[in-house]
Amino acid sequence: MMRLLHWVMAPHAALPPFPNAWGAPPEATGKARFSVLYSDIGDFYLLCGPTEEAGKGWAIRDAIWTLWDVGWASESNWSGWISLA
Repeated sequence: MMRLLHWVMAPHAALPPFPNAWGAPPEATGKARFSVLYSDIGDFYLLCGPTEEAGKGWAIRDAIWTLWDVGWASESNWSGWISLA
């Protein structure tokens, strides 16, 4: 399933030839140029590429972080927000 996900998310022209052993390619519904997969199960998803060739799936990268600066928000701008605290 994860190998086929490439073929659904990305334009087929951006991918290598579809493996004949897999049957007919699924319809491409997206225009993705990249995707992000968060996982902590080692190199499993590295094996899930768009072809049968092992090691061409999602690349393993070190963790990074993103900071969402919401310091500009004041309580008067919170209408519609729900506090989970």
